[in-house]
Amino acid sequence: MTWVSLRDLIRARKKPESIHLRLLPDQLADLDRWIEHQTDRPTRPEAILRLMTAALAAPKLSRKPPSRRAKRGNPDDGTET
Repeated sequence: MTWVSLRDLIRARKKPESIHLRLLPDQLADLDRWIEHQTDRPTRPEAILRLMTAALAAPKLSRKPPSRRAKRGNPDDGTET
């Protein structure tokens, strides 16, 4: 897979969109751990771009939305589904 740096992406587009993202502390820690395992140590924005690109390029397993599980009642009171 070819990685595109944020700098290259900005150069390729005339008017890049800017988004602001809030991460929970554990999500940020996971992102930082992922960055530590990369050979070129990308910045956080570049890491998010790489992960998003990889996720969007991944083969789709199913296009169906996840099914909702039926609520199960208590079999003793006759509310079992």
